[in-house]
Parts: sequence; structure tokens; C-alpha cells
Amino acid sequence: MSRRRIGLYRIDQEIRRGAIGTMYQARDEKGDLRALKILHPFLIQDRVRLEQALKGLIQGLREHPSPYVVPIIDANYDQDWDGLYVVYPWIERAISLDALMQREGGRLSLDQVVRYLWRTLLALRAIQLAIGMHGALKLSNLILDGRGRFYVTDPGLAAAIYSTQSGWAPWELIGTSDYLAPELIQNRAAGFITDLYALAAMAYHLLAGRPPFIYEDPVRRRQAHCEENPTPLSDVPEAFQRWLYQAMAKDPHQRFQAPESAIEALGNILLERGWAISFWLSEAYELHALGESGLAMEHLERILRVQPEHPEAQMLLERIRRSQSSEKETGEPVPKPVPEPPPSPPALMLRDRSGQIFRLRGEGVIGRRSASSPSPDVDLSSIDHGRYISRRHARVWFQDGTWWIEVFSETTNQTLLNGQPLDRGCPHPLPDRSRLRVGDVELEVRWITELE
Repeated sequence: MSRRRIGLYRIDQEIRRGAIGTMYQARDEKGDLRALKILHPFLIQDRVRLEQALKGLIQGLREHPSPYVVPIIDANYDQDWDGLYVVYPWIERAISLDALMQREGGRLSLDQVVRYLWRTLLALRAIQLAIGMHGALKLSNLILDGRGRFYVTDPGLAAAIYSTQSGWAPWELIGTSDYLAPELIQNRAAGFITDLYALAAMAYHLLAGRPPFIYEDPVRRRQAHCEENPTPLSDVPEAFQRWLYQAMAKDPHQRFQAPESAIEALGNILLERGWAISFWLSEAYELHALGESGLAMEHLERILRVQPEHPEAQMLLERIRRSQSSEKETGEPVPKPVPEPPPSPPALMLRDRSGQIFRLRGEGVIGRRSASSPSPDVDLSSIDHGRYISRRHARVWFQDGTWWIEVFSETTNQTLLNGQPLDRGCPHPLPDRSRLRVGDVELEVRWITELE
């Protein structure tokens, strides 16, 4: 099949086969890489209805785009292949969350899961406006590219098939019974709340290292989704577990009924645990770098509702507003910046008096490990003998050619840089070869070119 053509696309190689179709790497007429999925012919009894549904998917996703949703570029029928196909942008060095979970030892940390959960909820908000529901959420449909950007793939495709083609149960098209909402199993009305159930079940899987129900028999597993509750997660905060269990309620009316209500409830949990401000700020910076000013401003406004005088949030919000004002005055859109790898040096090294080294790339949190909160990126527990360091003590990040540090507002003990106390809640440059004193721990700061 190598070098064959379908429609306007040249097939390079087969990537994988799934429940709905076979994915290929292909090239369009300009030679640009594309991901092309040829739907299995045996799934299609009414091609005209399905083609209409696919055109609707394309139009809806164009009208309601999201940086976290992979759009459909094209959908068509090829007579020579006697096959329907859909075309997506090519995601370079893509890795799905199930593959990432296995690479990282069989489960992900709570802070990783919260980040992917948050972004998927924002994606589902756009998908609901565009096409109603995703319809086949599973870990293989949540991916990261080579730069770490997060995407939801295959929006609405399975739902378009099982809503237009007779004789197919949803679980036959999704390809797994691990995340099926009871209403899909019982052939009842489905929508955002169905996607929400699947998302919560996936979050459970990522945290526990196993799906909510692990019966080998798929029929027994589907029955469990309708009748049983998952085993509680012993090392996950109770408030977050309550969110998961509400999102996985057997009765759809007991779940969060709209994306916004699920997002707000999750945001309140982040605020309660002291994670929200730094999380929203990092999301805003990333979205701004992608040219997604609307979503970036939404995150900054969340911060300012809680801390109206937050200097970094105010600064970034003003920068975005100036950019938007300039665009209105000139009548020409300000080009979206192309995300690039951080300028050299991309890595930070912190060394204590004994010579122990802690390394960080990009950004992260300095703190102390705790059973009730996510592990910090720089865990100083082993040298914090007096327990003076907060669980989330400070955020550090690389931006505009400089490393920065911000001590969290809730931190109680003083933090010194070259002997001078740092104001909490304010960003400060973190120069190379400076001395940082965190609680009772003194660290030498070094910028390095590569992580060993």
C-alpha cells in the first residue's frame, strides 16, 4: 500500500489500525504531512448520511476551534478505494497518555492528571458547542506532541458513525469498555455528560494505574459501569475524589451538567489546595505563547478574581490587551507567535552544601513532598531536616532568556536570594551563580546547557 493515493493524498505508510479505521501518514498536494484515517467499510451502511455528518463535524470545529482539539481538515469518499476517509493535521512525535503512563512507571502524578483533565474539559467545552459530544474518549485519543502540547483527537467521529449507521453499539466503535458511561451501554441519550464520565474514568486510570473496573469479561465490565462504584483511591485528596465520583455518577443527572460547571468545581478544588494561582498562570503563559489570547485572558481573570493585585497576572493581561488594541487600530491581525523551544540555557541546577544536585528544565515547583499534595518538581525533603520548606514553596521558570522565581503567597518561612528577602507573590530574576536560601536550606544556582 506504500506510495498509493487516496483522493488528493499520497499514502506514505500505515501507522496503526483501530476499531473505526486504519491511520496512515500521508501528504497533501503541497507535500505537507497529514494523518489520514480510512474508515472500515464494514461499518458503513448509509454512506450519504455519514458523509453529511462528517461535513457537519468539519464545519462545527471550524466555527468553534480550540487549541486542545485536533480539527478535521477534510472528509471524503474515494471510489477507487470504495472508502470514506478523514484527514487531520500531522502531530509530530505524538505520544498518547496511555503510552506516557507506561513510560512513567504505570501511573501519573496528581498534578499531571489535573493538568490534562483541565485541558480536556476546555476541549470538551469547544466540542460541545461545535458538534455536541466527542463520543469516544479514551486514553489513546489524548496525546502530547514532541513539544509537550496537549491535544484531543478524533472529536465526534465515533458518535457520527453510531448515530447514522444502524446495528452498531457504541462500545464496538470505541474499542474499549474501560470508560463507557452507563447511558451508552443502555442506549439512552448521550452528550457532554457522557464524555465527562469517560474523562473521569480515564483520570481514575491514570492515578490508580488501572481502569475503574478490571473484569476480564467485557460484558461484566460494562455491567460494572452500570451497577458498581470504583474502589476509593487511598493516596488522592478526598475533594478531588469527590469530583471524580460526581463526574462518574451512574445517574447522568447527578453529574456536572455542563463543561463550565465541571471546570468551576475543579477550579475550586485547586484553590482550596493552594495550586490554582500558579497553575492558571503557567497555563496563561503557554496559551499566550500560542497566540490564544482569549483563553489566556480567561485564566488570568480567574487569578485576578482571587488576587486582584497579582502583579504578574496584571502584567500579562495588560500585554495581551495592548496587543488586541493594536490589532483593532491597524485593522490587521497580529500574527500568532510560533512557539519555539526555550532559549539556551534551558535547564537549572541547584546544589546544596553537601554537593547534592537538583535539576529542572523549563519550569516547576520547589517544595517538600507530602502524601496529601502533588510531589514538587524539585523535592527538597531529603535535606529539609527542620521542615522549614513549604510543600509548595516557590515556582521557578525560564522566560525571555532568564530564570525567574516566585515565592507562593501562602509560604510562611522567609526565602533569601543573595542574602536579600524575596517578596511573596512577586516574580524575581534568579541569576546564574546566585545563592538561594529556601527555609533552612542553602542552594547554589547554576544555569546549564543540558540535563545529564
